[in-house]
Amino acid sequence: AHPATATLRLDWTATDRVRGGVSFDRFAVVSYRTVPEKITGRAWSANLELRPDWLSRLRVDAGTARYDPVRASAGAWGENHRAHVSGEISRQVWSPLRLRLGLVARWIDFDRYQDNGIWTPEGFRAGGILVEWNWGPRDVWSVYGTVETGTAREADADAAVYLAYRVGCFRALGPFLVDVTAGHSEGNVHTWTGYDRSYAHVGFRRRF
Repeated sequence: AHPATATLRLDWTATDRVRGGVSFDRFAVVSYRTVPEKITGRAWSANLELRPDWLSRLRVDAGTARYDPVRASAGAWGENHRAHVSGEISRQVWSPLRLRLGLVARWIDFDRYQDNGIWTPEGFRAGGILVEWNWGPRDVWSVYGTVETGTAREADADAAVYLAYRVGCFRALGPFLVDVTAGHSEGNVHTWTGYDRSYAHVGFRRRF
């Protein structure tokens, strides 16, 4: 039987300077160690964005996840628990390009390390600098990008330098929105999977 998956998200905008949201995921992850069984679980997260003034931004994201026990031909793994927190503080420094500089920090922890084909570190932390830009008239079209680099460390391992970036463009066509993005993400920093990835995304939405 295929496990059911679902995502539920609620975003809230109190004012132009205060935004937040909560989300729930019922997930299923394919692992080479557990095939044909999947690693399943539930994840909860919340985020808050504050703008003390029109140029400054503070973001905080925190969440937790429960991983179900897995019984597979390669072995058996018990329930596991993940907690994570990430934060960003940044400020726009040049208006024509909406150029923004900032500092970012990330922390993740599992109850126990499990060699079941997914990344489950007993302690991970990263910190770096962020450069972000967005050029074009708001809500009409834009060309944007982000570069983040810093150091990351897992448990007692040596610190390593990471680099992540993305570039994209946005265009509003009446009620329709088109978004095209490509980039590279250091997996253990951005996706909490332990894998680096390069990606491309094309999105098409309609406003009501």
